[in-house]
Amino acid sequence: MAKTINGIEQGRADFAYKCANQTLLLKDFKYDNDNKTTNNASLFTVSFKKKFEKDLKDNSLNNRILEDFLINPSKDKKFEGFKKRLAEHYEKYGKEYKAYVKKTPLMVKTSGLGATLAFIMSKKKDGNAWALIYNQVDNWLKTSDNHYLINNKNGELSEIIIQLESGQYRAVTNEVLALFNWLRRFAEGLIEGNDLIQE
Repeated sequence: MAKTINGIEQGRADFAYKCANQTLLLKDFKYDNDNKTTNNASLFTVSFKKKFEKDLKDNSLNNRILEDFLINPSKDKKFEGFKKRLAEHYEKYGKEYKAYVKKTPLMVKTSGLGATLAFIMSKKKDGNAWALIYNQVDNWLKTSDNHYLINNKNGELSEIIIQLESGQYRAVTNEVLALFNWLRRFAEGLIEGNDLIQE
């Protein structure tokens, strides 16, 4: 069944809200008509474990503190020691996400979607904010509402994008820019603090 423009825009806004909120909750969410679940919560775990690798090695107390923190994250400034550093990393992650979401549309407009996705791919590592953004775009373009844009192709998103014909490429670019319009709005509204860009 074809959706109206309002229905498409509402679906895009709903997905973008869940994406921005994901950086606050550090949890996966269900999306699409098939109730697919994002696979992004593991990125947060990787990010924290990589950042605090030395603190976690052979330290069961810190590992339990991290597990609890990932279940119930907080930016509380009253924390001390290891938990305070977790809260600071959590806050920094959100600020980076917000900054990158605001920066990406300009990159798409100046360099093109393929080059932007290649850049994001080169930056995504250890569960950082770039990895989250890449996965969220991948999730969105592979929803049942958007699968026609990439012809139901599975595989690495950047590879799929650069193989598209010109018309499809423009349509996907427009869809990604529309998604980022909502992502930017929700990131600005939900994620507190000034942007933080650290390349």
